[in-house]
Amino acid sequence: MTTLCVAAIARNESPYLLEWTAYQRVIGADRIMIYNNGHDAAGCALLEGLHDHGVITHIPWPDRHPHGPQIPAYNDALDRLRGNTEWVLFVDLDEFVVPLKADQLSKILADTSDLDGMWIPWLIFGSAGEQRYRPVPIIERFQRRQHADAATVTPVKSAIRPDRTTGAHLHVHHVSSPAYANPLGEREYLTTASGARRSAQLARGMDVVRVHHYMTKSVEEWHAKVARGRADRGHADAEPGRNLTEFSQWDRNEVEDTSALRFLPALNKELALLRRLLNRA
Repeated sequence: MTTLCVAAIARNESPYLLEWTAYQRVIGADRIMIYNNGHDAAGCALLEGLHDHGVITHIPWPDRHPHGPQIPAYNDALDRLRGNTEWVLFVDLDEFVVPLKADQLSKILADTSDLDGMWIPWLIFGSAGEQRYRPVPIIERFQRRQHADAATVTPVKSAIRPDRTTGAHLHVHHVSSPAYANPLGEREYLTTASGARRSAQLARGMDVVRVHHYMTKSVEEWHAKVARGRADRGHADAEPGRNLTEFSQWDRNEVEDTSALRFLPALNKELALLRRLLNRA
């Protein structure tokens, strides 16, 4: 049984596939699943190459879902992972989990034997004034984000135990027990008075582990993001995508945050290893 699987769905994100994959290995993932919702020939070849070398599990996932392919993909992952992995983290290709109290996310999760799920605060990083894509690691390019403290309400992403999860959602999943908490072990914020689950939480515990959400990247990359559409929307939804005018809303650059840079040497080493592996194919 593997300890930590990181799973994502991706479409037309070929420039980011290798870095994202390498980063998950750096933070302790011993299994990676990528649902391919549509890539160009080069992206598909890269995914197949990584799959053939046992680096990832590549799952073709055509967009045939009226309300978007993302949650169906997550539920498929849960079915595959039950009995096979202890934890699964669902994130997107523009989201990098940054552990601060350990060098790997898997080590933080290993200290939470009493939990079935952990929600992780989500911090939005802006463009840092960049206009165009550069072939430089994302964690090196973008080091400015929104201001946040323990009183800031922010969306979350979750690591959960597949064996104790009855269904997937985008942020907070359906865990079959009340043992779902933030990185500080606090459970009381999860539900509203009516019993509904919150997908946004106080950013408590962000000094333990957090999600760096590189929402916009550069202006050029924002245009590409809008063109890709959203994996959580489908043809049956009234608002299936984003629009270009949202850039100013998400271009958050209030504070400098260099916390991810401590992983840069290991990331570059892992990238070099994966490139050598693929070049030998």
